[in-house]
Amino acid sequence: MGKWSPEDDKSCHILITNNLSLDYKKACALYRLRWGIEHAFQELKDSFYFDHYQVRHKEKIMRYWMLCFLVWTLIYWIKQNAYLHKIISCNTSTCNEYKQALLMLINFSSYAALRKNDLLRTEYFASIKSQRFKNACYN
Repeated sequence: MGKWSPEDDKSCHILITNNLSLDYKKACALYRLRWGIEHAFQELKDSFYFDHYQVRHKEKIMRYWMLCFLVWTLIYWIKQNAYLHKIISCNTSTCNEYKQALLMLINFSSYAALRKNDLLRTEYFASIKSQRFKNACYN
């Protein structure tokens, strides 16, 4: 087939398939789609600990996987469309950096909501014993 890209140092690639009805262009196109899937799984493993969840029930595993895919999709969408660099002074490029930026936004919006709403603030801090912590959050 030749090189995948100009940076590819291999002059030949061989793909083997058991689907004999595919022509070579379709087989190559399907194989190239696999790279996106591999990249997504790598980010899920690195950023969301996708491979560390230890349960034995199929239903619980599926719930965790769906949650991971949902959050990964949300972060990917934010990377593409949300313009976080206009809101937060941070340089984000990796999935973990985007997670940290989203945490900053959530913290900021939570503090802003608590400062504006006395009833919400009272309910939120009802179970917290430390007055020093409450004062720090009020200011």
